[in-house]
Amino acid sequence: MPTKTAPRPQATPTTDNATREATFDIFRRWGYLQASLDPLGQYLAPEPFPTPAPDGPDAAEARRYYCGTIGAEFMHIASPEKRAWIQERLERDYTAPSTARILTGLIRADLFEQVIQQRYLGTKRFSLEGLTALIPYLDQTFTTASEVGVTRSIIAMAHRGRLNVITNTIGRNASETFTKFEDVDPRSTMGGGDVKYHTGATGDFIAPDGKVVHLHLASNPSHLEAVDPVVMGRARAWQSRFGRKGRDLVLPVIIHGAGSTGPCKHALRVDVSTLARPLHSAAAHHRRGGIVAACTRCGRSRCLPLTANHLLLRIVGGPASLMSASTTRALL
Repeated sequence: MPTKTAPRPQATPTTDNATREATFDIFRRWGYLQASLDPLGQYLAPEPFPTPAPDGPDAAEARRYYCGTIGAEFMHIASPEKRAWIQERLERDYTAPSTARILTGLIRADLFEQVIQQRYLGTKRFSLEGLTALIPYLDQTFTTASEVGVTRSIIAMAHRGRLNVITNTIGRNASETFTKFEDVDPRSTMGGGDVKYHTGATGDFIAPDGKVVHLHLASNPSHLEAVDPVVMGRARAWQSRFGRKGRDLVLPVIIHGAGSTGPCKHALRVDVSTLARPLHSAAAHHRRGGIVAACTRCGRSRCLPLTANHLLLRIVGGPASLMSASTTRALL
């Protein structure tokens, strides 16, 4: 005689929420390991998660947030409020604020490099080609900074793309840059070399809403980005000059290349945030390369599995955002 089987209990909303939260927790912790950060598909192959992720609609949604052209490592942060703040901004659909402004920035950056390449063929230059997304990225950085009250920013960067930033971000006239390629001094026998890539510039950034941020790109006498900690110190001096609200008014911006090798220098710069009275309330730290701010694995180069800055951010409890420079919308 057949026996009746008891009906299976229906999944309750509480159970569904717990399952969804457990799935999202896996992707929040390990999603960056499978993020699409390498546009060429040569160096950053997806890696398996230490904790296997289940399949299903929840996993598909979480993968869209954490395994696209943006990856984020932030679950090591001790503060639950800070983690929740990052989650809220990552787990939502994004709409670019102004695609026309983004496109204009990209076109200006590309045209600048093309003019130099065609007119001064064979001249030593450190081009931004392949990373022109840096220009609209800085545009959005300073636009957002102006919205929260920043009035001054001090920038540190090395050679690559420096002239492009001076022209299209700082706002200096392009003729000033092209003049430096002419070597009009008849006494010059060796040319100007790369001196123009060491000089600084000052200008004003005007946000779409009319707010102004005073920008200063610091001169960099070194090929190895020794200017980075100097800019942090100069920003701290300006903050002290402005008084109690100074830390909300001055933003240091650090831009360094994928091949920079200064673990001690970067350690000094990042570790000061652990002091009882930190030097800065915030610092925008950008790592340039074909992959921006990413974990780098290069088979034949001297790159480490994780950049020194990435490891230091883990130590001091800061988030690491990993983005593909080939996708401008991801940067913005």
